[in-house]
Amino acid sequence: MIFSKNVNALEGSIWDKIIIFAIPLALTSLFQQLFNSADIAVIGRFSGSQALAAVGSTSPIVGVFINCLVGTSVGATVIISHLLGEKNEKTAQEALHVSILFSVVFGVVLGILGLLLAKPLLKLMGTPAGILDMAELYLKIYYLGIPFLTVYNFGAAIFRANGDTKKSLMSLTVSGFINVALNVFFVVFCGMNVDGVAIATVIANAISAAFIVYYLTKENGLLHLDLSKLHWNTDLILQVLRIGIPTGIQGMVFSFSNMIIQFAINSLGAVAIAASTVSLNFEMWAYYILTGFSQACTAFVGLNYGARKLKRCIQITRWCMLEAIVASILVALFFVLLRKPLVALFTADAVVAEWTYLRICSIISFEFISMVMDIFSGALRGWGFSLLPAVITIVGICVLRVIYVYTVFAAWPDFSVLMAVYPLSWFVTATGITIAFFAVKKKVIANEDRY
Repeated sequence: MIFSKNVNALEGSIWDKIIIFAIPLALTSLFQQLFNSADIAVIGRFSGSQALAAVGSTSPIVGVFINCLVGTSVGATVIISHLLGEKNEKTAQEALHVSILFSVVFGVVLGILGLLLAKPLLKLMGTPAGILDMAELYLKIYYLGIPFLTVYNFGAAIFRANGDTKKSLMSLTVSGFINVALNVFFVVFCGMNVDGVAIATVIANAISAAFIVYYLTKENGLLHLDLSKLHWNTDLILQVLRIGIPTGIQGMVFSFSNMIIQFAINSLGAVAIAASTVSLNFEMWAYYILTGFSQACTAFVGLNYGARKLKRCIQITRWCMLEAIVASILVALFFVLLRKPLVALFTADAVVAEWTYLRICSIISFEFISMVMDIFSGALRGWGFSLLPAVITIVGICVLRVIYVYTVFAAWPDFSVLMAVYPLSWFVTATGITIAFFAVKKKVIANEDRY
């Protein structure tokens, strides 16, 4: 029975199920970012500001690949949730096995690309010569773990399709604590540098992938994974990619635009780089706390759309939007009000701290706009419309940010001027995706009435 042990999104109240689904997902993402922050904290405290800047300068490049694989895995969530909603259990089982095999192949391809493109991308962003070699070393080791990370994310996406966000939380919690312990061991006790935290991350990614595969093999019913049944089905893979690739592109667009912004930050010097490195931790904490609502929207809308419950799809979107906006306001208040003691955990440099405060207030305060964009994008993906939000995001995020950097920032090369591009691009993109959502909603309902 669908959702026998998980959240039943097809029946009953909605608001509480969204929270039950979103909290483990938010904790998963939060722990992931906390463990990544441990890399930064250990490096910053025990290896110095040069190593800190080196790791920080890789964030936009890592983000390109992470957003690609995470976005593509959403295709598995949507396709499997549609099949479960339709009660097409045989094809759902096949889609599970095909998705896991594809994740292995996809992860290897991404890892090889990362190794080949590490240094060219760092140079393209204008990474300072003093940290270039350390940044390249960190990236090349990090990309050895991309196949494990891909398997983990596809496994987690499969569980989300059936309302289960607890397995991914348990997998990441165990691997995350191991990651922190290895960070301290390699850097503090073994005297390693950026290579130590990178190796720790690869080991942690391998452990999280092993856990998620283990949970799938022990699952009873529709989500049981039998490794002997892994096979290639081009038709099903294309269905996953039809949803996943535009979603991956949408995520990658953010990272590509952030690479352009990182190039601008690099031009402002080491203080701007270090401040952005510290602030980015809190920005990602805030985003990951909130992203569970958009993923709930995708999974719940997808399942109900497969079951042809269109009115419930709209109710789900409204509740996700309301809860996400309220949560974003609370999160913003937390980080803005506690910015000084939080930043003190990562740097003792007063100048770096002041620049970090500015970035936190300029970005996290406007996360509610980003939530509007993400919730409506999630609903569109749940309906199977993945390309439309991706195109709007390319224009509203990537194109606008590039234009801004080479016009407004070029005329006024100031850190605060550069930070203003974030809420501006969010507002433009959220407006476009909101218009798209209501247009698609009208079309979907008209088609259903006609049917």
